[in-house]
Amino acid sequence: MTALPDAADRVAVKVALAAFSLDAVTSLIERLGAASLILACNGYGGKNSPVQVDLPANLVPIQVEPSDQGTCMVSKNYELYCWGYQHFILDGSGTPFLSPTEIGPATTRVAHSSFHGICALSTADQVECWGYNANNALGVSSPSSWMYGYGQAISQPNTTGRTVISIDIYSNHGCRVLDDASLECWGYNAHGEAGVGNTTTLIPTPATVVGNHDLALSNLDVDGDTIQN
Repeated sequence: MTALPDAADRVAVKVALAAFSLDAVTSLIERLGAASLILACNGYGGKNSPVQVDLPANLVPIQVEPSDQGTCMVSKNYELYCWGYQHFILDGSGTPFLSPTEIGPATTRVAHSSFHGICALSTADQVECWGYNANNALGVSSPSSWMYGYGQAISQPNTTGRTVISIDIYSNHGCRVLDDASLECWGYNAHGEAGVGNTTTLIPTPATVVGNHDLALSNLDVDGDTIQN
C-alpha cells in the first residue's frame, strides 16, 4: 500500500493546486507517486465526510470544481472529467454520470456554475461554454436558454487579442482574467454585478471591468525556480 503524504507534503499539494502550478504538481507526483494524490468528495446524498472518488488509473487531478448537482475536474494531461446529475448539460442525455466521465475539449481550466453551466478553457486558448445561458450567464449572446452537452458548446468572443488564463461563472454572471492581469465580466448586471461602470441589465459577452487595477493570480514560488507562479 502506498504511504500517504505527510503533513508538509499535504500542504505542498494544496499550495500547488491553489496556484495552479503544473510544474509544482508534477514535481510532487514524481516525489510522492501519483497514488498519493487522492480525490475525495462529500455532500448531498448522505456523504457527511469525504469519500474517495474512484478515478481512472494514472489520472491525476489538478483542478476540481464542484457545483450544486455535480463535479468537474481537470487532469494533469488536460482531460476534462465530470460526474453527477446536471440537467442534460454533461452529454445531453439527462442520465446521471455515476463516476468520472471524460467530456469536452482538452482543458486547462474549468468553471462550473451553481445553475447548470460549464465553461472550459481549452488548450487552444478558447473559452467554450454550454448549459443554461439565461441572462447571458455563460458570456455568449445566444441562445438565451439551453445548450445541451459539449456538442452544443459556443466559444466566448475575444475582442482584445489577449489570452484567457482563468475563468469563473456563477448562476447569472461570470468573470475571466486575461494574461495582462486585466479582468472581464458579463451576465446579469442590474446591480452592477459585472463591474463595467453601469447598471445595464444584461452584459451579453465579456466586457472590461472598470478601474485602475490589475490582478495577480499568485505571489508564490511553489516550485523553487525563482519565478512567481
